[in-house]
This record gives sequence, C-alpha cells and structure tokens, in this order.
Amino acid sequence: MTRQVEPLASCRLRPACLASSSSRVRQVCDGNLWFTEYFGNNIGKITPSGVITEFPIPTASSYPYGIASGPDGNLWFTEYSANKIGRITTAGAIRESGSKGGVGPISIAAGPDGNIWFTEYMGNAISEFRIP
Repeated sequence: MTRQVEPLASCRLRPACLASSSSRVRQVCDGNLWFTEYFGNNIGKITPSGVITEFPIPTASSYPYGIASGPDGNLWFTEYSANKIGRITTAGAIRESGSKGGVGPISIAAGPDGNIWFTEYMGNAISEFRIP
C-alpha cells in the first residue's frame, strides 16, 4: 500500500503518522528510509518526499523487529514470533528463511564477513545467517 503523508519534519512528534508500532529505521543506499512495523506485520519505506509504502510480510503475526542493509544490496530483517530471517529487495520482493526454532531473532546487522548476524532474544546468543 502506498500513501502520501505530511512532510517528514511534521511527523517528528506525531506517532500517528504511521499506522502501527515501528521498531527500527534504517537509511539505505537507495535514498529511502526503511522500517519494520512490529504490530502491522509490514516492512515500510519512506521516500525523501514523504511517500510511505508498506510491504506485507507473508507469515502472519511474525512481529518484524530489526532491519539492516546487507552486503548484497538488500535489506534483512528479523521476524521475532516466526523465528525467521527475512530479506526484502529495494523493489519490495520478500523472501523468508527459517532460523532455529524458539530463539526469537530480534536485532540484526551485516557482518564484515559478508553474512548477516542476529541476536536471539530467547536463545541468549548471537547467530550467523549465511547469505546464499
């Protein structure tokens, strides 16, 4: 879904500008801001002109949390409740991959080794996701 909102500067103190709870925001090389919508089950994109586009995650109630730019030019995100790591292209195509069950992946980052690293909230660990 795409919609036009007020200029970003006017949203600073108005959380109602977004439809659901946003967890993390990242700026990537495509010039847009990308964010997760924890309760909305979406990945969102905000253009410099203030247009918001939401991309629904295929797994219902996955509770996306962390998001990071990957070394492959895509964005990678965690799905806390679904125990998955997701990838979204800058065009909005989403692919999900499972992680170990019951770990609750939460924060995510690209590592210097070219892979994706994430924290396991329930597993009390840091894990590596090898980019295929």
